[in-house]
Amino acid sequence: MTGGELFYAMPAEFVMPGTSTSDGYDVQAVDVWDGHVALTVHIRRGEVPLHPAARVEPATRVHQRRDLVELCVFADTALDLSRHPQATAVGARPLRFDAPAVFGRFRRQQ
Repeated sequence: MTGGELFYAMPAEFVMPGTSTSDGYDVQAVDVWDGHVALTVHIRRGEVPLHPAARVEPATRVHQRRDLVELCVFADTALDLSRHPQATAVGARPLRFDAPAVFGRFRRQQ
């Protein structure tokens, strides 16, 4: 993450392959049936997988058609839908924090 990411949300029925989720996965496939949307996601190319299974196994996330899905435009995201009429900006989502900077504030003054 470089800090220049753009976070947005849109109804699941408008999500397309090539987008990236806000938690760092690429959407590989979208299937719609009976009011539901199945997003097949895979760990992004530039990210270190949190779990060994994420390295090779895609996951499926099921949403109702109008459920909002949080997406992000990373530097290597293939498809940017942030300007889609159904997209809504959600602002920055801090995914990391600088521990020394945070805990340094709480050091006892001598």
